[in-house]
Amino acid sequence: AGEESTLAGVMRACMSVAQLANPQGDEDVTFLRLLALDVMATLAGVPQIKRSILKPVASPSPRGVGDSLEGNSIGPLLQFLIQGNDAGKDGGEPKGVLYLSAEMAVTGVDDDEQGWAEEPAQVYDTESSWEDDHTAVHAESLLETFVENLGGASTLPAVFQLVDQLLALNSWKNHRAVLS
Repeated sequence: AGEESTLAGVMRACMSVAQLANPQGDEDVTFLRLLALDVMATLAGVPQIKRSILKPVASPSPRGVGDSLEGNSIGPLLQFLIQGNDAGKDGGEPKGVLYLSAEMAVTGVDDDEQGWAEEPAQVYDTESSWEDDHTAVHAESLLETFVENLGGASTLPAVFQLVDQLLALNSWKNHRAVLS
Protein backbone atom coordinates (compact mmCIF):
# COMPACT_ATOMS: atom_id res chain seq x y z
CA ALA A 1 0.00 0.00 0.00
CA GLY A 2 3.03 2.27 0.20
CA GLU A 3 3.80 4.95 2.70
CA GLU A 4 1.13 6.88 4.56
CA SER A 5 2.37 10.16 3.13
CA THR A 6 1.86 8.83 -0.41
CA LEU A 7 -1.61 7.58 0.49
CA ALA A 8 -2.47 10.94 2.03
CA GLY A 9 -1.28 12.70 -1.14
CA VAL A 10 -3.41 10.47 -3.37
CA MET A 11 -6.44 10.96 -1.12
CA ARG A 12 -5.94 14.75 -1.10
CA ALA A 13 -5.69 14.83 -4.91
CA CYS A 14 -8.84 12.73 -5.26
CA MET A 15 -10.69 14.87 -2.70
CA SER A 16 -9.77 18.02 -4.63
CA VAL A 17 -11.27 16.54 -7.79
CA ALA A 18 -14.36 15.25 -5.94
CA GLN A 19 -14.96 18.73 -4.53
CA LEU A 20 -14.87 20.49 -7.91
CA ALA A 21 -17.68 22.99 -8.31
CA ASN A 22 -20.19 22.03 -10.98
CA PRO A 23 -22.97 24.65 -10.97
CA GLN A 24 -23.93 24.00 -14.61
CA GLY A 25 -24.20 20.24 -14.09
CA ASP A 26 -21.55 19.46 -16.72
CA GLU A 27 -21.54 15.68 -17.31
CA ASP A 28 -17.74 15.54 -17.68
CA VAL A 29 -17.21 17.25 -14.32
CA THR A 30 -19.81 14.95 -12.73
CA PHE A 31 -17.99 11.94 -14.19
CA LEU A 32 -14.64 13.17 -12.80
CA ARG A 33 -16.15 13.81 -9.37
CA LEU A 34 -17.70 10.34 -9.24
CA LEU A 35 -14.50 8.76 -10.49
CA ALA A 36 -12.48 10.49 -7.74
CA LEU A 37 -14.96 9.26 -5.11
CA ASP A 38 -14.79 5.79 -6.66
CA VAL A 39 -10.99 5.75 -6.38
CA MET A 40 -11.17 6.76 -2.71
CA ALA A 41 -13.85 4.12 -2.01
CA THR A 42 -11.77 1.45 -3.72
CA LEU A 43 -8.64 2.44 -1.80
CA ALA A 44 -10.54 2.47 1.50
CA GLY A 45 -11.58 -1.14 0.81
CA VAL A 46 -8.03 -2.49 0.36
CA PRO A 47 -7.25 -4.27 3.66
CA GLN A 48 -3.76 -2.81 4.22
CA ILE A 49 -4.92 0.71 3.30
CA LYS A 50 -8.09 0.31 5.37
CA ARG A 51 -5.95 -0.54 8.42
CA SER A 52 -3.86 2.56 7.79
CA ILE A 53 -6.94 4.77 7.48
CA LEU A 54 -8.64 3.33 10.55
CA LYS A 55 -5.49 3.32 12.68
CA PRO A 56 -6.41 5.34 15.79
CA VAL A 57 -4.18 8.01 17.21
CA ALA A 58 -3.24 7.29 20.80
CA SER A 59 -4.30 10.04 23.18
CA PRO A 60 -1.85 11.22 25.83
CA SER A 61 -2.16 9.61 29.24
CA PRO A 62 -4.57 11.29 31.66
CA ARG A 63 -2.75 13.79 33.86
CA GLY A 64 -5.28 14.19 36.61
CA VAL A 65 -8.10 12.39 38.37
CA GLY A 66 -10.80 14.13 36.31
CA ASP A 67 -9.14 13.52 32.92
CA SER A 68 -10.79 11.16 30.46
CA LEU A 69 -9.49 7.64 30.09
CA GLU A 70 -10.52 7.33 26.46
CA GLY A 71 -7.54 5.72 24.79
CA ASN A 72 -7.86 6.60 21.13
CA SER A 73 -9.24 9.10 18.69
CA ILE A 74 -9.70 8.83 14.95
CA GLY A 75 -6.61 9.17 12.80
CA PRO A 76 -5.91 12.04 10.44
CA LEU A 77 -6.72 10.11 7.24
CA LEU A 78 -10.11 9.02 8.53
CA GLN A 79 -10.86 12.52 9.77
CA PHE A 80 -9.82 13.92 6.39
CA LEU A 81 -12.10 11.50 4.51
CA ILE A 82 -15.07 12.34 6.72
CA GLN A 83 -14.52 16.10 6.88
CA GLY A 84 -12.77 16.94 3.61
CA ASN A 85 -10.14 19.52 2.69
CA ASP A 86 -11.71 22.64 4.13
CA ALA A 87 -13.60 21.28 7.13
CA GLY A 88 -14.74 24.06 9.41
CA LYS A 89 -13.07 26.89 7.50
CA ASP A 90 -15.18 30.03 7.35
CA GLY A 91 -17.99 28.26 9.20
CA GLY A 92 -18.52 25.92 6.26
CA GLU A 93 -19.92 22.44 6.47
CA PRO A 94 -17.53 19.48 6.34
CA LYS A 95 -17.48 18.23 2.76
CA GLY A 96 -15.87 14.84 2.98
CA VAL A 97 -16.69 11.69 1.06
CA LEU A 98 -20.00 11.09 2.82
CA TYR A 99 -21.27 14.61 2.13
CA LEU A 100 -20.06 14.55 -1.47
CA SER A 101 -21.66 11.16 -2.12
CA ALA A 102 -24.96 12.35 -0.64
CA GLU A 103 -24.78 15.59 -2.62
CA MET A 104 -24.32 13.65 -5.85
CA ALA A 105 -27.14 11.30 -4.90
CA VAL A 106 -29.39 14.37 -4.76
CA THR A 107 -28.09 16.24 -7.81
CA GLY A 108 -27.61 13.09 -9.90
CA VAL A 109 -31.37 12.66 -10.29
CA ASP A 110 -32.81 14.33 -13.36
CA ASP A 111 -35.83 16.61 -13.08
CA ASP A 112 -38.18 14.20 -14.85
CA GLU A 113 -40.13 13.42 -11.69
CA GLN A 114 -43.01 11.78 -13.53
CA GLY A 115 -40.74 9.57 -15.61
CA TRP A 116 -38.76 8.59 -12.52
CA ALA A 117 -41.95 7.71 -10.61
CA GLU A 118 -43.19 5.51 -13.49
CA GLU A 119 -39.96 3.53 -13.89
CA PRO A 120 -39.81 0.17 -12.14
CA ALA A 121 -37.30 -0.23 -9.32
CA GLN A 122 -33.97 -1.48 -10.64
CA VAL A 123 -30.87 -3.01 -9.20
CA TYR A 124 -27.68 -1.02 -9.87
CA ASP A 125 -26.25 -2.05 -13.23
CA THR A 126 -22.63 -1.16 -13.95
CA GLU A 127 -23.11 -1.25 -17.73
CA SER A 128 -25.51 1.71 -17.69
CA SER A 129 -24.22 3.46 -14.58
CA TRP A 130 -23.84 6.89 -16.21
CA GLU A 131 -27.23 7.13 -17.90
CA ASP A 132 -30.15 9.16 -16.60
CA ASP A 133 -30.46 8.82 -12.82
CA HIS A 134 -27.69 6.28 -12.52
CA THR A 135 -25.33 8.99 -11.29
CA ALA A 136 -27.47 9.16 -8.16
CA VAL A 137 -27.56 5.37 -7.88
CA HIS A 138 -23.77 5.16 -8.19
CA ALA A 139 -23.31 7.94 -5.60
CA GLU A 140 -25.63 6.06 -3.23
CA SER A 141 -23.55 2.93 -3.74
CA LEU A 142 -20.38 4.88 -2.97
CA LEU A 143 -21.92 6.30 0.21
CA GLU A 144 -22.75 2.78 1.35
CA THR A 145 -19.22 1.61 0.52
CA PHE A 146 -17.66 4.45 2.51
CA VAL A 147 -19.84 3.74 5.56
CA GLU A 148 -18.92 0.06 5.36
CA ASN A 149 -15.19 0.58 4.81
CA LEU A 150 -14.67 3.48 7.20
CA GLY A 151 -16.60 1.91 10.05
CA GLY A 152 -20.05 2.74 11.36
CA ALA A 153 -18.84 4.12 14.68
CA SER A 154 -16.84 6.84 12.94
CA THR A 155 -19.26 7.56 10.08
CA LEU A 156 -22.71 7.35 11.65
CA PRO A 157 -22.60 10.79 13.34
CA ALA A 158 -21.82 12.37 9.95
CA VAL A 159 -24.52 10.28 8.24
CA PHE A 160 -27.14 11.32 10.80
CA GLN A 161 -26.14 14.96 10.30
CA LEU A 162 -26.61 14.49 6.53
CA VAL A 163 -30.04 12.95 7.07
CA ASP A 164 -31.10 15.94 9.18
CA GLN A 165 -29.81 18.39 6.54
CA LEU A 166 -31.53 16.59 3.67
CA LEU A 167 -34.86 16.23 5.46
CA ALA A 168 -34.82 19.91 6.45
CA LEU A 169 -35.20 20.88 2.78
CA ASN A 170 -38.60 20.19 1.27
CA SER A 171 -37.45 18.53 -1.94
CA TRP A 172 -38.39 15.13 -3.29
CA LYS A 173 -34.79 14.66 -4.44
CA ASN A 174 -33.50 15.12 -0.89
CA HIS A 175 -36.14 12.81 0.53
CA ARG A 176 -35.32 10.18 -2.12
CA ALA A 177 -31.62 10.41 -1.21
CA VAL A 178 -32.41 9.89 2.49
CA LEU A 179 -34.58 6.86 1.75
CA SER A 180 -31.93 5.27 -0.41
